[in-house]
Amino acid sequence: MPTHNRLAAYDVMRIVAIVAVLLNHLPAYHIYHDGQGAAAVCGLVLSVGIRIGVPLFAMVSGALLLGRNESYHDLWRKRIVRMLLVIVIFEALLYVEFHFTRGTALSFAEFLRGMLAGTLPGTTSYWFLYAYLGFLIMLPFLRRVAQAMTRADFLWLLGVHVVLTTGPIVAEFVSACCGWPELKLSSALAVSLSSVTLYFYPLIGYWVDRNIDVQRLTRRQWRLIAFVTLLGIALSGAMTGYYIHRFGGSTQSYLGLTVYLTAIAIFLAVKRLFDTDFAQRRPRLNRALCLVGSLVFGVYLMDQHLKLVLYEPLQQVLTSSLQPPKTPSTSPEGGVISAAAPITSYLLPLTSSLVWCAVTFTLCGAVTWLLKRLPVFRKLL
Repeated sequence: MPTHNRLAAYDVMRIVAIVAVLLNHLPAYHIYHDGQGAAAVCGLVLSVGIRIGVPLFAMVSGALLLGRNESYHDLWRKRIVRMLLVIVIFEALLYVEFHFTRGTALSFAEFLRGMLAGTLPGTTSYWFLYAYLGFLIMLPFLRRVAQAMTRADFLWLLGVHVVLTTGPIVAEFVSACCGWPELKLSSALAVSLSSVTLYFYPLIGYWVDRNIDVQRLTRRQWRLIAFVTLLGIALSGAMTGYYIHRFGGSTQSYLGLTVYLTAIAIFLAVKRLFDTDFAQRRPRLNRALCLVGSLVFGVYLMDQHLKLVLYEPLQQVLTSSLQPPKTPSTSPEGGVISAAAPITSYLLPLTSSLVWCAVTFTLCGAVTWLLKRLPVFRKLL
């Protein structure tokens, strides 16, 4: 993909988003389950922050696609067919890989049914492809909505999301903690533009991108954005931590409570840092970031394929090298016990997850770069 005269901001957002998506499927995401004290707090902050992956991807898609106008024919030929081919090709490859690495049976009928239902082994993370396909199918209508949005429309959409999406989650938390009967909204009350991720976030991304001039935001406004974002992260983490402390087990219900605040804040901050002046001041770095950003989709598609052959061996190596020796200590009764340092509860999963991100980004990125040199894969990836 050409990187000349291209601003890096959207590609940096893609890079941040894919790292968040990768971490979301790695042990680092679950540190808060087993950590204690500061480790648990840091794990909660990390897990809450990681939830921005898909929303940020969706905001970038909205910013780049909702302002365009193209015929239904072009939409079908350039976008929908491409996504259909991606789903078929990469799920077929994964289905065959599972046969050779896990010994699963091969059946065209089972593959077809599993692909249509999105239930093939190892394809859990591919749910986004189906959601994105739905976004593309509705793209002509979302464009009309986005291009007509006013400031009042934006605030209304955001407010509806807070009331009908965030509100019920808070109500569920309060009901559980107070021992009240669970409060639920009728499933018939469906407001798709505010509740469906691949409708809501593209519309938000488009409006924010077109209507907020990040260069004109004052320091006071930036401080307010930072404060509200950190407050949202703290609220999500506190609710998750309290629920686990009170009821035991684990929960992910509250980690994404205010993810829209974090996603909007990062979207604005990245646009501010990687603006036109950055491209002029650091042209080489700008092009490098654009190049890396152009590989993100391929990294997402190939990560699960690489995990099948490399993830477990790498984890075994990291576990053996990072596992601290057991140190003898004396029990209150005078006996000698062996206790592993608490480092394993958070450092091992964090380190192994970061190492995997680096490995998969390097290897899958390199393969993507090579495949994009081929005409067949250039438009797919």
